[in-house]
Amino acid sequence: MATALKTTLLVLLTLCALLSLTDRLDGAATCPPPVPPRCPPGHTACFLADRSAHFCCKRPGTCPCHPPETLADAGCIVKPGEPVRSPEGPSLLYVWAGPREWKGNDFLAVFELDPRNENYGKLLCVSEIDTSGNEAHHMGLSADRKTLIVGGLFSMIKKQPDVYFFNVSANATCPPYVGSLDVPDASAADDWKPLPEGGFVGTMMGSANGSTPGGVVKFSGGTPDSYEGVFPQRGGQFVGAEE
Repeated sequence: MATALKTTLLVLLTLCALLSLTDRLDGAATCPPPVPPRCPPGHTACFLADRSAHFCCKRPGTCPCHPPETLADAGCIVKPGEPVRSPEGPSLLYVWAGPREWKGNDFLAVFELDPRNENYGKLLCVSEIDTSGNEAHHMGLSADRKTLIVGGLFSMIKKQPDVYFFNVSANATCPPYVGSLDVPDASAADDWKPLPEGGFVGTMMGSANGSTPGGVVKFSGGTPDSYEGVFPQRGGQFVGAEE
């Protein structure tokens, strides 16, 4: 038993030495832990050189999973269930919410999700807007990861803006609130989708007074003044009613 254990350790140490040499030569691979995490059949455990993320790769041998933009080409996948920090920046959780018992303004809360960070699981910041009682609903992150857009489902009840913007690029761990818009001719902000060229499209479930029909709105950028209007309605279509 002792001989077998020594042999196993020797093999692992040799593997680590070889991978470390490869790391010095090309900056690519890093030595995996003594007991590599499980990966799907045909995949090999791999870490980015700075250990910012763990992947499972199809290619045998040293890890080809870098730089990050080549991950798909290398046939790499993020290991299911493994905490991962994005190679492009910190891993953060944004929560669009309102205060308990309506005491105070609605806000964006930010939590740390990098398991190696000393603040893992902790609240990092609360960025308030200037209204309350919006019934925080969906939010969306722009394609360039610079802007967060959020909406209020019941904002029209209090006659206040439906859509709010936060500047993620200014401070990812505490995005400042930059402005809002009371969307003309629509209300009850629902879902948001980023546009590849910048900005968002979003669904509004109601008219200006909360009745029907709703609409689809477009923003060409990450600020209220980038609003481009409501997409034309298809004739005769209503939600929950017939013309």
